[in-house]
Amino acid sequence: MTALCEFQHVGFAYPAGAHGRPPFEIRDLSFALAPGEVLGLIGPNAAGKTTVIRLLSRVLEPSRGEVLLAGRSASRLGRAAIARQVAVVPQDVPQGFPYTVEQLVLMGRFPHAPGRFFESREDLEIAREAMALTGVEALAAEPLDRLSGGERQRVVLARATRRSVSRCCEGSTAARVSASSSCPTISTWPPKSRTASCSWPRARR
Repeated sequence: MTALCEFQHVGFAYPAGAHGRPPFEIRDLSFALAPGEVLGLIGPNAAGKTTVIRLLSRVLEPSRGEVLLAGRSASRLGRAAIARQVAVVPQDVPQGFPYTVEQLVLMGRFPHAPGRFFESREDLEIAREAMALTGVEALAAEPLDRLSGGERQRVVLARATRRSVSRCCEGSTAARVSASSSCPTISTWPPKSRTASCSWPRARR
């Protein structure tokens, strides 16, 4: 079975920071995620968890190794193709967007037809299904600024699940391990009960 996403001996390094802060580096990271699996990345702050999500969504490019999506190299896929396969739920949901809940969820449909300006009937149906799935359908006409923090997170999750995307990355702290560590998750959609785990060499500073 082809893994939905796979890291093959991936390496990445940030340059040295300000005030003599040493450079950050991930070396030889390998894991694979099969359909239905959920992967939790657990570690202290600045251990590289968010960097892994950025590499998967191609916000960052690995310096070594390869990231595969459904057996294809992510480096050969365009941004729209990546967005159709990978959805990211950020750790913090910004305030101040002048949009309603439905409008924000519909933005998740843009990668499926980036050349158009208006949503289709199918887009509306998919957006409503996603809102129903996350329990925010009754809030469709509400401005985002009127929602609680938890409601905004469910709206962003609905935007991420606006279609049967094959990978959903949650950058929010799914589980607090301690005051200095968190657990972003990468899961296939819809998730199943089986879980996967991985380990990688300690990031070097």
